[in-house]
Amino acid sequence: MAALYALAGGLAGKNVDLSGVSVLQEAALRETGLQIDELVKEFAQASSITLVGCGPVMAAVKEGGLKLLETVRIPVETYDVEEYMHGPYHCLENDSYMIFLAPPGAGQERMEKLLQFVEEITPHTLVLGNAGLCGRTQKIILWLFQKRMRFWHRFTM
Repeated sequence: MAALYALAGGLAGKNVDLSGVSVLQEAALRETGLQIDELVKEFAQASSITLVGCGPVMAAVKEGGLKLLETVRIPVETYDVEEYMHGPYHCLENDSYMIFLAPPGAGQERMEKLLQFVEEITPHTLVLGNAGLCGRTQKIILWLFQKRMRFWHRFTM
């Protein structure tokens, strides 16, 4: 990504200083590693995992579900937020494990309503994406994304 931003900056006639990238990467990886360790302990207890997303992240939801299925070898289901709210939510229990890919924009309001409902039933939730939604949940891998986006935002042309 850094190379693409530098190329884009050069093509636009702007000087892009990438000297801070390595420091941010190291800090982000260190913090993310600690969060991953905690999530592994919790999600290792899952007998199945459900991934829910909306809009432009649905391909990532499907691919993430496939990777979990292939590596962990437990049942994994993937849903669009609207699809999940149409019926599968009835199967939600205290020992359900849920991962939400929550981009900003269309679907955000529905995702927030679903998260409110899910958090009343199970504590095993992970939200990746929108800071507004992630701020409400207990389990978050957001630091890396926030730091990276703040850094890259400086280079928006």
